[in-house]
Amino acid sequence: MRRNGVAQLGGWTIKGVLLDLEGVVYVGDDLLPGTLDAISRIRAAEIPLKFLTNTTRHPRRQIACDLARMGLPVALDDIFAPAVVAKDFLAEKGLSPFLVVHPNLHEEFSGLPTGGEEAVVIGDAGQCFTYELLNRAFRKIVHGAAFLALAKNRNFLDRDGELSLDAGPFVEGFEYASGRIAALLGKPAPMFFRIAVDALLAARWETRS
Repeated sequence: MRRNGVAQLGGWTIKGVLLDLEGVVYVGDDLLPGTLDAISRIRAAEIPLKFLTNTTRHPRRQIACDLARMGLPVALDDIFAPAVVAKDFLAEKGLSPFLVVHPNLHEEFSGLPTGGEEAVVIGDAGQCFTYELLNRAFRKIVHGAAFLALAKNRNFLDRDGELSLDAGPFVEGFEYASGRIAALLGKPAPMFFRIAVDALLAARWETRS
């Protein structure tokens, strides 16, 4: 690896790195072995680096705090999560979100318009999935509200070491009940990666200038 924002690896020229978080940088509350060394080398080479996550239960603020506690400081703008893409999408379209997400995530949608044309936004609400909330969202989807899925993950490894339901089964349930297909905004949606790559390119330009 070398400096000036470019590296060579196996014949490939690396001009930026998108690094997944869960299962790549850390598992549970611990960084994986070699993580800090690898990230330090990328940063030392001045290669633009952004971190990706498909979590829809925690805001970036909390993710950054958790990473810092593990010994890895990361700026908020370097973390890309489905809620970030969703907020940009809603703002661009002038849509008001009807949130079916964990209360922790509500802060990511602050500042958006209210009282206008609605979009139902589905994420991992955990124990906050209630019949009343789900049915209200279902009726809005049936009546034509935009239908957005932050993620379609089937399950995830929970802190107790067991698998737990993620947002995917709930999104699929809405699709089955309403006969509509959700617009996916998290991984592996092309929009998600395009926004992250655009940020990498912007960071590379700043590095070169």
